[in-house]
Amino acid sequence: MQRVTLTLLLILTLLSTGCTRHDFSIAQDRDVEIGVLLRKQFTTDVCDRRIYRHIHILLDGNEIMGYNLGVQPRPMFITYLLTHIHGEVRNYQDLIGIREHYINADVARDTTYHGKPGNKMVTDWVRFKVSREQADKLREAWYEMRRNPPEFRLWGDNCASRLAENFVKAGILPPGLPGFDRPEAVLKQLEKYYPDLTMATGYFGIDAEHNITFIPLANDCSAE
Repeated sequence: MQRVTLTLLLILTLLSTGCTRHDFSIAQDRDVEIGVLLRKQFTTDVCDRRIYRHIHILLDGNEIMGYNLGVQPRPMFITYLLTHIHGEVRNYQDLIGIREHYINADVARDTTYHGKPGNKMVTDWVRFKVSREQADKLREAWYEMRRNPPEFRLWGDNCASRLAENFVKAGILPPGLPGFDRPEAVLKQLEKYYPDLTMATGYFGIDAEHNITFIPLANDCSAE
């Protein structure tokens, strides 16, 4: 009888935990716009179907930040995949020197990758609104992560993992991503909880004053 009771308590606990996760709701007063930049793999043909290779946050006021490994050159793949290594949060000034294709729309339109010119860095720019309190908490979460960067691992502690963690800290998303910790999983959660979000696809640029240049894709590949 005692075992049955304990089993029932465990089941009820699990069920209540699951229900708690689904109780999450977005803020009512949402008047501050933030953005997520989903960066596709390099390609020479924008009609290629490409997965996301990285993700950045645009805090309110268009301050760009992102998390990545802090080791250059990149270690061997198995180390990069399974082992925790030094991570860092990069802002606009960091990206100028090492990732110009993320902040210059013209470079994103025609950049050299692995020694080959003519590559394109296509961005899906997602925009949605949160509350003033959430926006402030999100900025502080990123500032704190920049001051004390956690370790990086491609499997489970990557750019998408850390961005999602900061969304949780700010109360913008509930804990947990569906499937693997990928930018696609972040997008899936945002679409679930913020169905009024907007997304544009093209070449993204931003300057030191946080002014944005965005060149939409000229090609319509929807029928291909």
